Formats: sequence, structure tokens, C-alpha cells
Amino acid sequence: MLLELFLIECKRILKCSTYYVLIICMLLFYITQIGNFEMIEKPVQGLDDYGTRYSEDENIIMDETLKTIIREFSANSYVTYPIGFYKEVILNEEKQLKIAGVLAEVTGLKKDDLISAIDVYYSSDVPTREELGLTIKEDMTYEYFKELMDQANQILGGGSRYRSSILQTNAWVPMTYEDAMREYNSIVYNDHLSGAFARLFSDYMGIILTILPVFLAVTRGLRDKRARANQVIYSRAASSFNIIISRYLSMLVMIMVPVLLMGGWMTLQCVYNGSGEGIFVDVFAFAKYTFGWLLPGIMISTSVGVFLTELTETAIGILVMGVWWFASIFMGIVTLRGGYSLNLIPRHNTLGNYQIYQENFNILALNRGIYTLAAIILTVAAVYIYSMKRKGKLIIHGKISSNRKSQSKA
Repeated sequence: MLLELFLIECKRILKCSTYYVLIICMLLFYITQIGNFEMIEKPVQGLDDYGTRYSEDENIIMDETLKTIIREFSANSYVTYPIGFYKEVILNEEKQLKIAGVLAEVTGLKKDDLISAIDVYYSSDVPTREELGLTIKEDMTYEYFKELMDQANQILGGGSRYRSSILQTNAWVPMTYEDAMREYNSIVYNDHLSGAFARLFSDYMGIILTILPVFLAVTRGLRDKRARANQVIYSRAASSFNIIISRYLSMLVMIMVPVLLMGGWMTLQCVYNGSGEGIFVDVFAFAKYTFGWLLPGIMISTSVGVFLTELTETAIGILVMGVWWFASIFMGIVTLRGGYSLNLIPRHNTLGNYQIYQENFNILALNRGIYTLAAIILTVAAVYIYSMKRKGKLIIHGKISSNRKSQSKA
């Protein structure tokens, strides 16, 4: 019965215009963002620019972070993303003095001397920051520095670039030829070429695939309601579980098909280019990242649509998912090149960076696991709500939502 209903739902989706709009949006996003990617080339010695990377040197991280917070302190204008949205924080005098206290502890200067030094530094070209003592004091440890930056982050209300977990993102340094060769070898030997491109593919497609499915889910849910199909559906012999799960699985499968086809096309490009360079290519990389990275996002977006449409019989699921998605986009800015966190949309907007991926793999796995579990819970809840409607025990908009005389089993 489940398979039969699943096939029926797939056919219904093929007749749904929303599905084709969804595919067009995916294709446009794919073509404009990553469709014509450039294959990597082995670095050549003697170039002026090999790109940039995050520094791993604790002294550089501390110094670059200090420069940033001094600049924001001087302007009393701090950039934060407390709930994912951009926010300029302007502190009152009391909190500014607290930040000054943190900076005084970092530099070893007295608070008044620190404030005077910053005023002088930003009012003239001389003396230099070093001459004014606006540097990390000699006995400062990285661990204590992180504690102080966390204090500054709390004063700012959270979401700033001074969180200890993301301090490295303040320190960009130019890559050397040796750095570029290490990155190239990592892509070739650790990622087997396709793995690096699969992460970049997942980064971009994760943005669109976390919002589009909710439109299909809401459309499918409301279509039956508008067509007054509830009484017919509720009276079927099929169980509530089979009806909802078949609908849910059909949407997942029909969305995954074009995603897998796009991943397959990129795999062919990797194989073609890699074979010319004698590089072994992992032909399953895109499939693994699609199921492991992208599918949980598709699941949660679809389940939000299914659950809220079943609960409210309105399109509110689109609004809820839209707000969540929009906030997640901004929250991902601080981990754009990896790091992940538990954000709805994990970001890895760089080719390679395998070390960051490996170091944070457990966080990424936890992230995807949490959203997979949440999607399952919401879908099961939708089954329960649907079952209550069939039994006439759930009232929506002041009316009993099902036929009380239905003799079917939920």
C-alpha cells in the first residue's frame, strides 16, 4: 500500500506546476553560481598571488583581532549578528569603558592611557600602533586572550567576530607557493578532486535546497484542501501513516532526482579533467555529499511545510521557513569557509580547505543528524494530526476537520 501511494504521489507531483518552478530555480542557481567551475591547476612558482587563507599562528590571530576591535572601539560601531541579522551596536559610556577594560588587559596599558593612545592613533598618521603600545602584551596567552574576547562578545550582546570559536576568521594572510602546493595536494590526494568540488556544490545548493522544498510541501497540502478532497482522502482504507509518509517521501525523491543529476554532471566533469592530469577521482563523492549534507536540509524544509500545513491548513509554513532560512543565511557568514556550527545551512564556500572540514566533521555530522531527527519528528507529528482529523478529534478554524462518520482506521 505504501509503495502504491508513493507512486501515485510522484505522479501528482509531476502534474504540479510548483515542482517545475522549483526545478527551474535550482537549475538557474546551479548555472549562475557553480555551473562553469574552473578545474584546479598545479601551482607554479614565481607568481605574485596564490590567494589567501586563515592564519593558524596564534600571535597573528591575536594581533589581527586586536586591530579590528580597536578600530570598532574608536568608532563606537561594532558589527554583530546576534540572531543571524546584521546589527550595528553602539555602546553607552559604561559598556564602552568595559570594552576599554578588556583592551587594557590585552595590551597591558592602563585604561586611561589606552583610550588616549587610541585617540592619538586615529587622529594622526604618527606615531604607529606599536609606538603607542596598542599591541598584545608579552605575557598574554592565547587561552586568556580568548577568554577576554568572549567577555567583549558578551558586552556586545553576542554574535560578534570576537567569539573565541571564530577568532581565526579575523586573520587573513597571503598564501605562499608552499601553502598553495599543500592545498593542491590535499585536494588531489585527500579529496580525490571530486570531494572538494562536492563540498562547494553542497555549500551553494544547500542555500536554495533549504527553502524551495517548503513551497512544494505547502502547495501539495493546500491543493487537496482547495479541491475539497479531504473527505475522500480521509475515508480511504490506507492508514494515516501511509498517506503522509508516501506524500513526504515522494517529495524528497522528486527533489533529490534533479540534485543527483546535477551532481552526476559535475562528477563527469571531474572525471574528464582529472583523467587528463592522472588524478584518481572519487566518483561517489557527489552522491555521498548530496545524501549526507543536502538531504537533511531538504528533509527539514519539507517536514516544516507538511507539519504546519496539516496543523493550520494555511501557507504559514512558507513564512516560518522563510524567516528561519533568512536568519540562517546571515548566521552562516561567520563560518563561510568552514567551521559549520549548528546552523541550518552549513557553509563551506571555498574549494578545498580539507583540514577545516576534517577538524569540524563531528560538528557537521551532529548538525545534519539533529535536522534529520527534527524532520522525522515533525513528519511523525503530521501523521498524528492527520490521524486526529480522520477521527474527527481535531478542530481547525472552528470546524471539525474530518468526517466523524468515517469508518476508516487511522
